[in-house]
Amino acid sequence: MPEDPFKDFKFIPQVDEMLETTYSIANKRADSISGKNDTVILAKRREEKRIQVAYKHVMEFLEAVVKSVPDLSALPPFYFDLAQVLVDNDLLKKKLGRISGAIRVLERLMREHVRAIPRLHREAAIHEKRKEAFGRMKSVVDKLQGDFEYLRAARAKLRALPVIDTDVPAIVIAGYPNVGKSSIVNNFCGSKIQVAAYPFTTKDITIGHYQKGFFNVQLVDTPGVLDRPMVERNVIERQAITALKHLANIIAFVIDPTQNCGYSIDAQLALLDEVAKSFPTIPRMIIIAKKDLVTKEELATITTRLQELGETTIVPYSSISRENEDQLLAILMDKVKPFQRRVTR
Repeated sequence: MPEDPFKDFKFIPQVDEMLETTYSIANKRADSISGKNDTVILAKRREEKRIQVAYKHVMEFLEAVVKSVPDLSALPPFYFDLAQVLVDNDLLKKKLGRISGAIRVLERLMREHVRAIPRLHREAAIHEKRKEAFGRMKSVVDKLQGDFEYLRAARAKLRALPVIDTDVPAIVIAGYPNVGKSSIVNNFCGSKIQVAAYPFTTKDITIGHYQKGFFNVQLVDTPGVLDRPMVERNVIERQAITALKHLANIIAFVIDPTQNCGYSIDAQLALLDEVAKSFPTIPRMIIIAKKDLVTKEELATITTRLQELGETTIVPYSSISRENEDQLLAILMDKVKPFQRRVTR
């Protein structure tokens, strides 16, 4: 199974919730201390423990947060490109640096207050010193509110990215809506399909896994991504498309010859031209879907137009009768072969 690069990004609760849990743990640990010492000595032992446990709990939590956030620049290119649109990596590092700085401040404050306890000789003064220690701890953590909010938002955005195995070859399915892309993925992959969100689109992408022998390939259907002209997109949407360049080993462009999808042949060929220009170095093949719904003459006409555009790999296909499916699979597997790794069974 592909691994989510953001799965370990630690959830950050609200400051008050975190401190409430911290105080509860510290109180339990301190109250467990008993003895026949006089009340002042017992108070010192308990309040020292309360301060140490509370501070260490907060520091360990903050340290765990910092360690759980992945370095975006170390991610695979596909994830890095997407993450850069969603989260400012430099600002993310700045927020983590502030939290690391707060840990050092808390460590100094803990030592300062723990060392002060033995010099006190009245119970009231001992309890006041612990309250002071907790107050200063809360003050430090309160200043991180804005950093926590940023990390919570960043975590939500990054955890929503699709989990795609960047080590497995990918065939990205392109074409206008309703041309038959999802039917092709469903036919090839059956139940081995997952649905995931993709940034900047209102639709989910479909990731299907096809395995034959010792080889594995994934088919990625991207509704809302490679299904309309670039002029209709903003800068952020174009960045989402750019990220696919790092994922796609093959582009399979699907054409509906019936035009029942709502887009003319001319419009579909124009989109094909844009996809070709957007992915100039990536091998491409054309799937003419719904071949059972057009005549041989209509099919020949479309094939000729595609050839005139320089397309050399063209396969008519029917998702209903599954005619030419073996031929289509053979071509796809042949094109993907250079990128495949053996699957361990």
